[in-house]
Amino acid sequence: MKDDPMTHDNKSDFGNLSQTQITAREYAKQNIEQVKDTQEKFLEAITQAQKTFLQSSGMANQDETEELNNKTLNIIKANIESGFELATKLVDATDVSEAVELQSEYVRKQLETYTEQAQEISDMIINNQEKK
Repeated sequence: MKDDPMTHDNKSDFGNLSQTQITAREYAKQNIEQVKDTQEKFLEAITQAQKTFLQSSGMANQDETEELNNKTLNIIKANIESGFELATKLVDATDVSEAVELQSEYVRKQLETYTEQAQEISDMIINNQEKK
């Protein structure tokens, strides 16, 4: 199992990382977690606002509308989460080539994911239109 350099105080365990670099990584990880927590609260507020809007507009009982809105919010949450995962991996990257590799992998996976998500939304809309 690979040791996490953030859990050790011995500089020799990290190769060429200085204490300043280690501290910067720790700080970056803390910032990522704080932003992630804030983002989760923001998404919860959006979800609640959406429910309130649907109820006040009389659309809350329309299963198709609620299903599509929930699907869209879940897609947004998944895409944000994958961005945070990338940020965490980038903080742990040991060199530029690893960071570039991580970024390239992320972009490739996200393009595939976006295509799948767009297809899912499209299918839902078409199915909802066919039901009417």
